[in-house]
Amino acid sequence: MKIKNAHLLMKEKKKHVVFSYVKSQKPLTDIDDSAIFQTAGAGVVNVENSSEGTLKSALVEKGVRLAVPLTKEKKVIAALLLEEKLSGEAYSEKDIEVLTIFASQAAVALDNINAYQEISAFNITLKEEVKKATTKLKSMNQNLRNLDRLKDEFLSIASHELRTPMTAIKSYIYMTLSGKGGKVTKKQKYYLERSYMATERLIKLVNNLLNISRIESGRISLELEKINLYRLTDEVFDEVRARAEELGLSISQTKLEEQKKLEVIADTDKVKEVLINYIGNSLKFTPKGGSITVSYEVADDMIWTRVTDTGAGVSQEDLGNLFQKFGLMEGSYQVNQNVSQGTGLGLYICKSVIELHGGEVDATSPGVGKGTVFSFSLPLYTAKKYLGLKKKFGGKDGVGIVHTSAS
Repeated sequence: MKIKNAHLLMKEKKKHVVFSYVKSQKPLTDIDDSAIFQTAGAGVVNVENSSEGTLKSALVEKGVRLAVPLTKEKKVIAALLLEEKLSGEAYSEKDIEVLTIFASQAAVALDNINAYQEISAFNITLKEEVKKATTKLKSMNQNLRNLDRLKDEFLSIASHELRTPMTAIKSYIYMTLSGKGGKVTKKQKYYLERSYMATERLIKLVNNLLNISRIESGRISLELEKINLYRLTDEVFDEVRARAEELGLSISQTKLEEQKKLEVIADTDKVKEVLINYIGNSLKFTPKGGSITVSYEVADDMIWTRVTDTGAGVSQEDLGNLFQKFGLMEGSYQVNQNVSQGTGLGLYICKSVIELHGGEVDATSPGVGKGTVFSFSLPLYTAKKYLGLKKKFGGKDGVGIVHTSAS
């Protein structure tokens, strides 16, 4: 079946496509599309046999002989307007049957084309939106990084500037308390002692802020060496024993029978700070008559150091906050009021330092009033591991320097 011209009118996109054997001299642009779709909705229409009217006259004038609807789910999505056959013969019933089958297949194809075009257009739009959002997010992230860097710089500078005068103030208060400036009355001593404690707390806060700034900006280093944990604990006990006795607390360590020397690979000063922080917390939260015990456990190639106290304990809800920055417990109380209040930074720094060593931290408690166990792990010393770390970090004389990377 050969036809002079076929006109495809698409309803939604309002497009007009012409398929021609013979160039048509009669464009359909001036015919009402809506009227055509309404007429085609009734099925294949033989224009010559249709009812008289303006539409019929216009179609006949343009040479259209047959209107075939393209339907999808009983809705007309396009109309195929066919001019006369090249043979000049009228359209037969068989022709109409073939065209009806063709129209159903063409409708599916046309619907798929439309869907593909819509998806393609959507993808282009989506890519553009994603690109815009990504660019905006990158800009925001850069701004945040800049702000974070400025914050770190400010903390570092401010902390350094604060520490110098605070250290001087502390020294002068100490000398005054020692009678260097003359006799101190009982009332003056009371005020000076409170000032001294407040100064200590401020210096500790400044040091904590400096440590956090160094850790988070990647400017902290570890001097790795072989450490005897028993000896390190004894050194810490020497520093805190007077305070523990003043508070009426006993301190002790439980050594492992099978380990005469409990040695790890770590930075002595920083691990000492962690242990002092752990024991310091126990001093604050353990009532008079209580005890603080340091014990050890070897697990695979790590050594766990545990500080156990008989103090105030921690609720299960608060345990998860302990190692957070400014992680003060909700509703926490301090048993020993003459010990300076914490800042909520110490345990966060402990966690950061231990993780730099490749270890972990942990805290457990049976509940409020039942004591707490604070733990940290460090790599167990072996000659092989020691040499491996020495080689990895390029240290000399058994010392390796590890620089953190800014996140």
